[in-house]
Amino acid sequence: MGGNAGGEWSTSRTTLDVTSPGSFFSAACFAPINACQVNVVDVQRAGAQKLTDSGFTGGGQVGYNWQTGIAVYGIESDFNYFRNAPSGASTVALFSGVPASVTVGQSVSTDWLFTFRGRLGFLVTPSWLVYGTGGLAVTNLHAAWTFSENRFGNAAAGSLSETKVGWTVGAGVETMLTGGWRLGVEYLHVGFDTASSTASVQLPLGAGAPPFTPLNMRQSADLSSDIVRVKVNYAFGAPVVAKY
Repeated sequence: MGGNAGGEWSTSRTTLDVTSPGSFFSAACFAPINACQVNVVDVQRAGAQKLTDSGFTGGGQVGYNWQTGIAVYGIESDFNYFRNAPSGASTVALFSGVPASVTVGQSVSTDWLFTFRGRLGFLVTPSWLVYGTGGLAVTNLHAAWTFSENRFGNAAAGSLSETKVGWTVGAGVETMLTGGWRLGVEYLHVGFDTASSTASVQLPLGAGAPPFTPLNMRQSADLSSDIVRVKVNYAFGAPVVAKY
């Protein structure tokens, strides 16, 4: 068992669907205006963003190893502080030739990461181990969005929070020190598939205009991260000689 500390670099791809039939950008919502003038494609692109962030990660791990000749295999589990908070905003024109725009803001965040992995490695010298690792990853993914347009003063917002089960793969190198201590460097890539939610919002056209019927805006976000960390472990009951 032991501890680890390092850095992480994360990417999240987000979407916000505002153009489905019956939504804010349906032709019926803009009867006085030629619907072809609404820059629907650009508005949809405003919701598709790539958010990036980097930060510190650290925590503890526990595992068990077996050795057969130069092969060392085992299992390991860790729980880490894993803070991500990427955000972004995109503004596009609402109509062709009309001074109006739509702004979509997106943000994603996580606070912790749990992994449970298998390990398989080989001794390149009696005290140096190289290994590969892979298995399960779990985190809680938070995402939020905002939508606003400056033609009619409409605005909306929504959020989601979901515990996601994903995967992780990586590799590392480790050396045996004195008294059962181990020191190593490890790389992990973790990936979490899309989380999504649908918010029902009311978008009034303004004074003297009939309101829209409630409509849905659907948000989605995924997350992937690259982690590099230094690990220190203590091997209980490790033999003094002969084995790693």
